[in-house]
Amino acid sequence: MFGYIAKHWRGEFSLPQSYWVNGVLVLMPFNLYLRFLGDAFEAEPPQSPTVYVFAFLLPFLAFLPFAAWSGVGIWRSAGHRIAEGRPGWAWVARVVILLNALTLAVSIAATARANYAIVNAFFDERAAKYSIVDKGSYVIFHGEITDAGANQLEPLLVNPRVKRLVINGSNGGFVAPTLRLAKVIHDRGLFVVALAQCASSCTVLLAAGATRAVEPGTELGFHLGTMAGLDDPALGWDEADRYYAGAGMSAELIARIRSHHGPHDLYRPPLRELIDDGFVTQVFVEQFDGYEPARTWCARTPACGGSSSQSDGASKTEGRHHGP
Repeated sequence: MFGYIAKHWRGEFSLPQSYWVNGVLVLMPFNLYLRFLGDAFEAEPPQSPTVYVFAFLLPFLAFLPFAAWSGVGIWRSAGHRIAEGRPGWAWVARVVILLNALTLAVSIAATARANYAIVNAFFDERAAKYSIVDKGSYVIFHGEITDAGANQLEPLLVNPRVKRLVINGSNGGFVAPTLRLAKVIHDRGLFVVALAQCASSCTVLLAAGATRAVEPGTELGFHLGTMAGLDDPALGWDEADRYYAGAGMSAELIARIRSHHGPHDLYRPPLRELIDDGFVTQVFVEQFDGYEPARTWCARTPACGGSSSQSDGASKTEGRHHGP
């Protein structure tokens, strides 16, 4: 086997064998797989960067040494043929190798930024932490929104016994699983309450709720969803804007949100604005141990005019008042 590989590398096979067998036939499974999967992902992008990395990027990286081995062997075989005074097809083969190499280089360069973002997202997703607690009539979620977390959370949210989602602190996560969960929340008309902190794509889950509740100190942070490692808008973020608009956000507020990019550039609108727009519909009042219509609470509470923020960063009320 290694002798065959070395013999082709040195260009010792005939040009027809080097080109048609070690070029076309050997690379055909890679080419067909990558072309088919590339078209499939272009039509329907994968939900998770892990899927893209394992299904496409790693096979593509495995393809590169085979392509290099095949191309070098064909080039050298063509060189031997030229030295023997039979240049015709040998030069054609060399031109094809050059064109293939150029096409591959252009493809790598054109997708480098996107692949860089996906690899960043891949490592972020694998390092993400979250927890899900099933309390019967309500579910408590904490942490980052990932595809794996959505796979666990979605079956609970579609269960008719669950009426409420409690988000007990989340810095957001990945757009595709967020939108998948948001659709379930919206379709079921769930009550969503955000405690402690709800930032980035977490606010999309809140926006999808039929009832959207917070504590007075809940920290809400908004920004345009971007691809990991880049400032480019994340795929599907227009759908997130539709959830914001459906929850009552004004076009002006959505535009201000979109002017903020990335996890370190959050926009924190005043709680009064979120209440006046109808985005926040209920506020938990600790002294009553219950919820109050947000506009009623705002009308009698001077602190309503401030920005949504919380100093301790963690809810002290988990599981006490968030059942049905």
